[in-house]
Amino acid sequence: MQPGTDDVVVQCANCHAAVGIGDGGLQLLPAQYVAPTQTPETWLPFWVYRGQVTFQSRRIQGGRSATEDAQAFWAQPRLIYIPAWACDLAEARDLITDGSRTLGVENGDRWLTTLTGTGCSSTAMVAAYAAVESDYVLAAAGALAHLGYAAEVAAKDAKGPGSFKAALHDAIYNMTPDMLAANMRAVELG
Repeated sequence: MQPGTDDVVVQCANCHAAVGIGDGGLQLLPAQYVAPTQTPETWLPFWVYRGQVTFQSRRIQGGRSATEDAQAFWAQPRLIYIPAWACDLAEARDLITDGSRTLGVENGDRWLTTLTGTGCSSTAMVAAYAAVESDYVLAAAGALAHLGYAAEVAAKDAKGPGSFKAALHDAIYNMTPDMLAANMRAVELG
């Protein structure tokens, strides 16, 4: 594999083989592993894809400026990082990056995995935050923390997925900026 700025080697979570991602696709690579020297371990493997988005049409409430900003942002290729590991939900975090800066958001609750549509909801919330915040990494982090903390609040009284869903909607609706600022758990990762 030729070295390049986007080349990544990851370890398969199932067989522990080293897999390289290059122009030719996936390649098995010989690898030796060394125990991490930091506690907690901070090395996390990712699948990395370079992507570019072309807008065919877009309907927004943000007006022409928001459309032009989004088109300008996505007009250049972006790196998309997809976690390639399994972890306990207690260790899970949302990762947000623009290719040069990465934030991790640690808010959330396991009950989110019981509902269909929470991924779509988070996408809609990211879009809403991005409509009013020009720093898209910060906008995405705020939206995911909003949803995650709302899930934490909703889970306190949930008896099952049905009551959790209603409580989640209420918690999203009733969130204030002060509540979010006091309870957002985000970390700068790079």
